[in-house]
Amino acid sequence: MSFSIADFEETAVATLSTITSETVIFSHQNAPRPSGPYVTLQVLNFIQRGEPEEIQNNGDGQKVTQWSEMTLQIKAVGLDAMIRAFAIRNAMGLRWVVDAFAGVFAGVGEISSIQNIPVVRTNGWEDQSVFDVIFNVVTETAETLPYIATVELDGEISDRTLTIE
Repeated sequence: MSFSIADFEETAVATLSTITSETVIFSHQNAPRPSGPYVTLQVLNFIQRGEPEEIQNNGDGQKVTQWSEMTLQIKAVGLDAMIRAFAIRNAMGLRWVVDAFAGVFAGVGEISSIQNIPVVRTNGWEDQSVFDVIFNVVTETAETLPYIATVELDGEISDRTLTIE
């Protein structure tokens, strides 16, 4: 087992929905905006750290592990966005939250400061507050490699040279 972005996204939505008791969605979904306060999530980047490490080579293939950092942006939108973002940020260290993300091979590495970024809408200002969480993740990649089991050649070896007829 290793990190899967799909499993991470599902866990992030479920976990943050429990923390906030409000709608949590991934941004840029071509869907209507939720009514009332909500939280959006967006994976901003995925950065490789260090070199891949081969952990298995049994003749049939190889499996390598890779440590990476993934940045998840969390944005509270609507009434009292700063207060709600602060509550989410603080909850990221709770044991059940840590365990939920560890279950999908992701661990909180760093949390940024919260930025207050209100936006003008047609009916006035909308509260928005945003912060980033950098997760440490470990991925495994497996590959079955073709290999040559036996080579048979007819010829002679002399002076370290193979002569094939």
